[in-house]
Amino acid sequence: MQAQDRKIVFNMYSLLKYLRKGKLLLCICIILSAAGGLALSFTVVKEYTASIKIIDNESSENSGVESIAGLVGLSGTFITKDDAIFPQIFPDFLSSPSFIKGLCAMPITTKTGESMTYKAHLIKQYMPDEEVEDSMYSAQMIALGKIACTLDQQTQLITIDVTDQDAFVAACVADSVFQHLQWSLVDYRMEKAEADLRFLNKIIIKAKDDYDEAFERYTKAMDQDMEAEMQSVVAKVEAIENDMNLKYDIYTQIHDQIRLLLMDMGKDKTSLTLVANSTVPIKPITKSKIFFIAVFSVLGVFLWLLIIILWRRKEIISME
Repeated sequence: MQAQDRKIVFNMYSLLKYLRKGKLLLCICIILSAAGGLALSFTVVKEYTASIKIIDNESSENSGVESIAGLVGLSGTFITKDDAIFPQIFPDFLSSPSFIKGLCAMPITTKTGESMTYKAHLIKQYMPDEEVEDSMYSAQMIALGKIACTLDQQTQLITIDVTDQDAFVAACVADSVFQHLQWSLVDYRMEKAEADLRFLNKIIIKAKDDYDEAFERYTKAMDQDMEAEMQSVVAKVEAIENDMNLKYDIYTQIHDQIRLLLMDMGKDKTSLTLVANSTVPIKPITKSKIFFIAVFSVLGVFLWLLIIILWRRKEIISME
């Protein structure tokens, strides 16, 4: 028989015999492994996650001014309603440097009653023994890994999770994320409304001038061709009248848009609705000590089996 045709054969009878004799070794392996798992569990820092669920009621609909702007010759610029911030980009918005920096600067209170900024809390908690040159940048990097935002595409429900070693801080920051997001959206939408109003006030001047010119052409045509009966003259007057009516319609549409925009600016811009408020989490997200003991006990059994096989390999393993 050639060497490459030889097979490794396990003698199951011998293996079972030595396993029965190795009960003491099994107990030792399990005890040592469980002790190692317990020791490891003490080194794992407990963390808690607080969650809030929100929904944005503001719909992303066009204001209808795009067509108006095109008619008055300003089609390169148009107005849409909330065309920059919508639920799909909330995760990116929450991870932006300006948003995270604002969170890091806010004051928080720990479960021990200590007051500090969120930045100082993160540095103290996750970098206690390190010399930090740029504490704000370091705190922002830590916060990016502790704040998560997810969106349910079907229900448009936004879930924000905040993880921290302090359960009270996790719940506090989760509420603060909601408030900061609300304020940021209010500021953005108010600034956009003001920009839209400036744009509408600009184009309504042009629309009014266009209408005045069209009206003047129409009155002149009516005065000059009052007695004319030629079909070509009548058609020309009708064309001038149609152009005047079109310019008037554009002007009135823009005027209505300004009126609606002013009414909208007077309304409450807080469109976020809190579906589920954050509560102080009780159970940590890290695994319990029992979990570590159980897992390492199972590993101890595999270790015992490996030791038996290697120790008695000549009796258990043979080549045929």
